[in-house]
Amino acid sequence: MMSLKVRCLFLFWQKDREPFEVISLHDRYSRQDIGYFLPGGERIISSHGEEIFTYLDKGDCKPPLAIYFSGYRKQEGFEGYNMMRKLGCPFYAYNGSKA
Repeated sequence: MMSLKVRCLFLFWQKDREPFEVISLHDRYSRQDIGYFLPGGERIISSHGEEIFTYLDKGDCKPPLAIYFSGYRKQEGFEGYNMMRKLGCPFYAYNGSKA
């Protein structure tokens, strides 16, 4: 397994010299262009910067199509993924980020 170390530099510009506080920085694992959280997962961003994550698992490609709407969760990912996967049928998972 190859290990990769990356250094990041964050620059913050402010017009006046008033102090400010960085409360939270968020680092999200990237799969480049093959999906979010899981290969095939999609990220939809509204004009207000709100995120919705979706994932379609084709399963056995036979009916029924199950749909799972995630509840509140502090961690990112698709809640209920393992449970839905065990059903064997196609399923659509929806996760709206909560702030």
